[in-house]
Amino acid sequence: MSYETENKLVLQNFPLLIRYLEAVKPSAYLSIKETSERVSTLRFEKDQCIVDLHHPDHPLQEARDLIAQLSQTSDYQHVLFYGVGFGYHIDEFVRKFPSMPFSIYEPDGEIFHYMLSHRSIRNWNPGLLRNIYLEKSAVECPMHLKHFIDKCSGKVLVVALPSYKQIYKERTHQFSTTLEKLITRKKINLQISRGFQRNWTENCIANFPYTLTTPNILDLRNNPFYNRPVILVAAGPSLDDELEVLKEIKSKGSAYIFSVGSAINTLVERGIYPDAACTYDPSPHNVKVFQKVIDRNISTIPLLFGTSVDLQTIQQYPGPKLHMITSQDSISRFLLRTKGGQMPAFVNDASSIAIVALQLLFRLGCSTVILVGQNCAYRNKKHYASGIDYAKTLSEREMNELILVESVNGDQVETSPSMKLMREEIETYIKMHPKCEVINCTKDGARIEGAPFKQLKSVLDEKLREQVVEMNWCLEQTSIYDEMTVKNNGQLLMDQYQMLTGLFQELMSILFEIELSAKRLRTDRMKALLNLFDLKFKSLQKNIVFQIILMPLNQVQYEVLYGQIETLRLEVNLVPKGHKLVEMFGDFIVQCRDDHMQLEVELSQIIEKINVYNGGLYV
Repeated sequence: MSYETENKLVLQNFPLLIRYLEAVKPSAYLSIKETSERVSTLRFEKDQCIVDLHHPDHPLQEARDLIAQLSQTSDYQHVLFYGVGFGYHIDEFVRKFPSMPFSIYEPDGEIFHYMLSHRSIRNWNPGLLRNIYLEKSAVECPMHLKHFIDKCSGKVLVVALPSYKQIYKERTHQFSTTLEKLITRKKINLQISRGFQRNWTENCIANFPYTLTTPNILDLRNNPFYNRPVILVAAGPSLDDELEVLKEIKSKGSAYIFSVGSAINTLVERGIYPDAACTYDPSPHNVKVFQKVIDRNISTIPLLFGTSVDLQTIQQYPGPKLHMITSQDSISRFLLRTKGGQMPAFVNDASSIAIVALQLLFRLGCSTVILVGQNCAYRNKKHYASGIDYAKTLSEREMNELILVESVNGDQVETSPSMKLMREEIETYIKMHPKCEVINCTKDGARIEGAPFKQLKSVLDEKLREQVVEMNWCLEQTSIYDEMTVKNNGQLLMDQYQMLTGLFQELMSILFEIELSAKRLRTDRMKALLNLFDLKFKSLQKNIVFQIILMPLNQVQYEVLYGQIETLRLEVNLVPKGHKLVEMFGDFIVQCRDDHMQLEVELSQIIEKINVYNGGLYV
């Protein structure tokens, strides 16, 4: 059997990879070199760079030394190899740690292809080889690593082949920095999910009557923002510097003004009513952000609410309301279709309302987005502009966590890790939308890549000369959802809900039988029970109510469970396997069952609203 045929058996779980490798042509810059250990090593010769990817004389000893350094692997749940070369270090790893899951990241697909053509990898356990990522170009790095981070559960140990720092210095640096950012972001997102996972889903259910009967800002009739400039006003301390210029812009109508979060307070306090106020925070205190608008009964500022926002904000807000469906709202995305039969557009959830609003403006086709008050940093230890009554001073812990980043004028400015991450997220979205000009008019703020700094007054004089704002732009907008589709999907949702009652009873009964059989060492029954549980749990995963409500309600627990399933699958002893399954799945299924029982009233109210919907109500 040839190496290529033999290796395909190891890679059988990666059919797309095999297809890609079949199209790879032999590399002129790679060659074989024999060593004193009677094994081959790989030499890289390209652009006057000549490097042996392994030790030129003792590649096997080098591999043993590299893996010998990994003495604390018990602290990790996964190993990611950066750079394959001829894979001797992976051979040694598999030999020394036969039960540890691992993945491979190779920045040069031709090296991987060359390795497969010249040696066997039959000792690499296909059951533990989770993913293989091959770069065709450096731009694929963020995409590959995001997939890896999303799929991987637990701590990850990265093992890099040292020679790759020589042959691909820039790519290795990009890999390291991108992975660090994604891991940090996942940790923060996990913390957010733990705090808000139930709020998101419960709010989406409670808000659905408003989502159904208000206009979708992303599907407007005669979109007034297309090819128009919009000023995105955040509540950073530099907002105070621009209030007089914003007043002038407002009086001239030379650009739309959108406020995000707490900026509405500073603007209202100075008599500047924005053309829209954006909000999405799912926590109950969010309504306090709009307390001035509510107390003064200001009814002329449209509210653009994310559909996962706290219900009180929508109920108490006195002005017109339009919605933007967020990625956390799987309920609306299932139930609703436009009158053209399309799934409604949505925005991705993000760490800040400013990022959500920025996405919105890109989707609306604005010609220019002008950032004001988007400090992404502290200014004289201040986080907010004036007029925000609930602004707090920095705590001692926050003071200790301050870091320095480059400011818009090239100096250093203090920021926090979370604001740094927010700025990087803004930069990511700017890169994704190169056709829209983004200008940063935030004095003393952090430098935002892709958004050059200019004085707001200069932008007014140079770009905002004509009146473009359409007054009362939201008054002629109506709901755009198809009446019959909404009703049909609502009935399907209730049918799926009713099916779960019996399914949960079956799952609980099977878990009880598995636990009992494991205690009595009844291995003869165990296999059949485990197979039956697997069948019923797959039925649960296919259920629509589970997918769009119960799973999001218990998102963190489900992700932890998902990360442990492979370990359970590899357990061959049926009695320990039964105990582990009950321990892993028991609490999760009980929580989902309890959530299901509490859903009946809320779902009935949704169906009631759907049944009286006439396809064009306005709230």
